[in-house]
Amino acid sequence: MRHAVQKIASLAFAAVVAFSVSGDAAQAASSLAAQCAKAPVIKVVANQVPAQLTTQRPEAYAKKMRAGWRVQGLTVLKRQFAAQISWDVVSTSQGSCLRMREVTVRAGEIPPKIWINPSIRVNSCEYKITMRHELEHVKNHNTYLTQFKTGVKSNFPKMLGRNGYVMLHNGRSTAQAQAQIRNSVTQILHAINRKYDAIADKKDQHMDTPSNYRREFASCR
Repeated sequence: MRHAVQKIASLAFAAVVAFSVSGDAAQAASSLAAQCAKAPVIKVVANQVPAQLTTQRPEAYAKKMRAGWRVQGLTVLKRQFAAQISWDVVSTSQGSCLRMREVTVRAGEIPPKIWINPSIRVNSCEYKITMRHELEHVKNHNTYLTQFKTGVKSNFPKMLGRNGYVMLHNGRSTAQAQAQIRNSVTQILHAINRKYDAIADKKDQHMDTPSNYRREFASCR
């Protein structure tokens, strides 16, 4: 008798480009390096979307059946994030650079999906225990989202350092500069995500053990 969380952990990075040219007299008088190195605004949106009950059997079902499991329920979670970036091109008499003005990170856009084996009678003790178990996986996922949001806000600026801008010289194009910055952003977000994803995975694995299943279903006997 098994429950499992089927985690699909494909992480998507997307960037939407918007240029704002800044080069007035007041800015030109200041240090180009200081303007370019100005920290970007960091926004994080982590939605805790309510779980949806689905009758469509998840793809992981067949794999777990082949492994000899009796699958009571599955929770499908997609721990994805996307980043939207807006840019400034800073130009003074000293030169020019491309800097990241603002980055908005979004997570939790896709609702978790809970599947209960249709062989289990609705509202039976077994059904209620199975649903409670799957909702606990959703709770772990929501905790991950909260931690990811906090982690990005607190760690992203210091992890980014001076990688939020690129000087535009020696023929370097804005497209090349964007690609370089996006690569830094991707690596940082993946690193933060891995930390909190691992914490959530550990909780899920602790739940999905034979001893825990026996404990949960003891009240149905």
